[in-house]
Amino acid sequence: LSVGDTNNCLYSVSHQVEVRPHPVAFFSYDTPNCLGSPVSFTDLSTNPGGGQGYINQWVWTFGDGSPADTIYFPDSPNVNHKYANEGTYVITLSVMNSRNCSDTYITTVNVTKPPVADFTFTSGCEDDAATFTDFTDLDGGGQVTSWNWDFGDPGSGTNNFSTDENPEHTYVTSGYYTVTLIVTNFNGCSDTVQKQLFVSPAPEAEFISSAGCVNSETYFWADSTVIDVNSIDSYSWSFGEG
Repeated sequence: LSVGDTNNCLYSVSHQVEVRPHPVAFFSYDTPNCLGSPVSFTDLSTNPGGGQGYINQWVWTFGDGSPADTIYFPDSPNVNHKYANEGTYVITLSVMNSRNCSDTYITTVNVTKPPVADFTFTSGCEDDAATFTDFTDLDGGGQVTSWNWDFGDPGSGTNNFSTDENPEHTYVTSGYYTVTLIVTNFNGCSDTVQKQLFVSPAPEAEFISSAGCVNSETYFWADSTVIDVNSIDSYSWSFGEG
C-alpha cells in the first residue's frame, strides 16, 4: 500500500496475505424417499489439507419450512428428516471449517406416497386351497409393481412364499396362520399388512356296508364311530360303477 500526503510525501508498506481454500460441501441421501419414513442424509464434505483446519460446523435446511439443523464438531454431521407431505424439496448443506472458510451444496429430494397394503382371503380347510386377493390402495403413489406373500406356513418350504398378485396356498394342517403381504410401488415405496387366517380341520370319512350280491341292494352307512355325524353337512357317494 502506497500513500501520499498534501506535502507530496510518499510512504509504502507491504504485508503478506494468506488466501485460504474453501472446504467442499457435498452429501448423499438414501432412496427411495417415502412419505412416513425418514430420509437419511450422509455428509460427504471434504476439507483441504495442508494445515487448513477441519470442518467444525454443518447447517442443514430441508426445504419444508422446518428449522435449520446446526451441528458442531465433534458430533456426527449425518441426519435424518421426516417430511409431513409428499413433494419435491430443496435441501441445502452449508459447511464451515475452523479457519472460517465455508461452502454450500444444494440439491432436491422427491418424497412420494407409499401404497396402503391390504388383502382379502377365503378361509380354507386343511388340504384345500385358500385364496388370497390383493386389495391394496394405491393412495396416489403409483402402480404396485411387486407383491411378496408369506403364508405363515414354514413347513410348506418354498410354497410358503409367492410373488403372485392373487395367489393360492394349501395348508395341510388346521389351525391359525399369520399371513403377511408386502407391496411395493414403481417409486420403490412399500407397505406391509398382516392378517390371521383360520384353517378348519377336515372331517374324518369312513363307512361300513352290508354284504353285496348281484342284483341285490347293498347298504352303506357312515361310520358314526369315526365320523361326527352331527357336524356333517353333506355326503357324496361314488359307487365305482363307472
